This record gives sequence, C-alpha cells and structure tokens, in this order.
Amino acid sequence: MEGVLFVAKFEELLEVPPGRFALDAALEAIPEWNSMAILSFIMMADEDFGVSPSPKAIKDCKTVADLLALVS
Repeated sequence: MEGVLFVAKFEELLEVPPGRFALDAALEAIPEWNSMAILSFIMMADEDFGVSPSPKAIKDCKTVADLLALVS
C-alpha cells in the first residue's frame, strides 16, 4: 500500500492526473520531472516522510520506485 500512496503523492506533486505512473516508470521519460519538481520532491520528502535526500541521491534514481526507496 505504501507504494500506491507514494505514487499518488508523486502524481500530485507533478500535477498530473491520478493513475498516470507506476513504480517502474522511468524518470527520464516523465516530462514534468525537472529541476523544479526535484526541489518540490525534496520538500515533500522532508514534510511527509521526515527525510532529506541529497540532490545526488535523487539524480541517481532511475524510476519512481527508486524515489520511494529514498523516503522509505
């Protein structure tokens, strides 16, 4: 269930319709995944999950599942 909730938050963060992404979605294929989205992700990780992933750790992520692993 955690993955489903994370994907829903991720879609909300990127302002896309629900159900657009799965955990195996490649970040490089997501047009909305840009520098502003990364900053928003860092804020979301801190506020919602209590973690502060480094920009390098985020840059190393290839999929939505990799981002989930950063905040889990």
